[in-house]
Amino acid sequence: MSIGLLIDTSTQARYVALAGADADVSRFDIGARDDLATSLPEAIKSLLSNAAISLQDVTFIAVNIGPGGLSATRSGVSFANALRYGLSI
Repeated sequence: MSIGLLIDTSTQARYVALAGADADVSRFDIGARDDLATSLPEAIKSLLSNAAISLQDVTFIAVNIGPGGLSATRSGVSFANALRYGLSI
């Protein structure tokens, strides 16, 4: 099964979500907190835990690139890129 991690840090309504091939979507809202360096990994950890999915089960990562705030969007893209590299996907 294909499971995607969706990251949206481009607006004040920041969130991470999981989307599966069966169209089920789980979402975890981050909100407008400025500490994305800590809140983004915590949100992903909570999202995966609530869905009983391992990070190794993620087969693709998608990021909303805007329009929105440059710093927050860059944080989301950078995190996704590092995660993609670490997971070799």
